[in-house]
Amino acid sequence: MALLEDLIAAAGSTDVPVREIVTGPDWIMVTAAGSGVAARISRASADTPAPETPGLSFANLAGEFRNRPLGDLLSLASSSDRSEASLGVAALNSALSAGQPAARPRSFAIPRAGGKTVAAIGEFAFIEDLKRIADRVLTFGAGPDEPRIDAEAGLDAGPDRQAPDQALAAADIAIIRGSTLVSGTLESWLARTDHCYTVVYGPTTPLSPLLFEYGADQLVGVSVNIADVTADWIREGRNDLPACPGVRPMVIGREQG
Repeated sequence: MALLEDLIAAAGSTDVPVREIVTGPDWIMVTAAGSGVAARISRASADTPAPETPGLSFANLAGEFRNRPLGDLLSLASSSDRSEASLGVAALNSALSAGQPAARPRSFAIPRAGGKTVAAIGEFAFIEDLKRIADRVLTFGAGPDEPRIDAEAGLDAGPDRQAPDQALAAADIAIIRGSTLVSGTLESWLARTDHCYTVVYGPTTPLSPLLFEYGADQLVGVSVNIADVTADWIREGRNDLPACPGVRPMVIGREQG
């Protein structure tokens, strides 16, 4: 996974000790020099074999890595165990937050999709609104071998990956959920959408210009401004993290990178 390796290499100093790991039912936050979040994915996807040794629980992982160098936690980002990968990506976002490039604060608005064919990769709260303004919306599961195509596309994905690739070829805009970095599929989705305007979207999204080199055109993520408030939000099990007063939705366009 070259993308993940490049992101970790760009994270800078990783010898800062991990000060706090906060876990909730939907999100994880890691705090070292800065704070970063990632979606909590608690099991491997169906296409990924389970590790030979069961992974540690989230609580055990938090205790295991607190006060250790952030680099130790970053090494989990490529794990096939999704619990470990979730923590590793949250650590990556923590490391990137310390040297975060200039970004524009902006609400998590629906991309400008009027009259366009849009491929939505992963689940999005705004999908029904998107269908009302776009000419056509194709929805895909985020796993590499589990494409779901919206019924309105009139295509049957079946076991063959050609059908979803043919559908993607018609897209003017692709919106990829940032949590695909945790499941290990972000790099492959970016390669398959390099012909259209591509947005990586959601709190798990690393706000790093490196993603532009892999085909992204816009990054929509969050910056953790008040760690204590964000930690409480996560522990309370609130799902809509961009609405938390402790974070600030951020956007980076290719022209800013």
